[in-house]
Amino acid sequence: MIPGTVLGAYRLLACIGSGGSAQVWAAQREGQLGFRRLVAVKVFRLDITPEQAARLAETLGAGIGHVPKHPSLVRAHGAGV
Repeated sequence: MIPGTVLGAYRLLACIGSGGSAQVWAAQREGQLGFRRLVAVKVFRLDITPEQAARLAETLGAGIGHVPKHPSLVRAHGAGV
């Protein structure tokens, strides 16, 4: 990934973390760049088939908004492949 890449509704601004399976990017929702509200986008590296990717996106999408209340957890706003 490079800064400026658009993933779904989000434009990646800067990589703020990296690990063995994913990178975390500071991003802004596309079309709202003037509002300066930042979000974190986690980009996983996956070696899976398109069919597996579709099932994964469906599973992740089903969990949107269903996060237990805890100060260390954030609410997911979107998921996709």
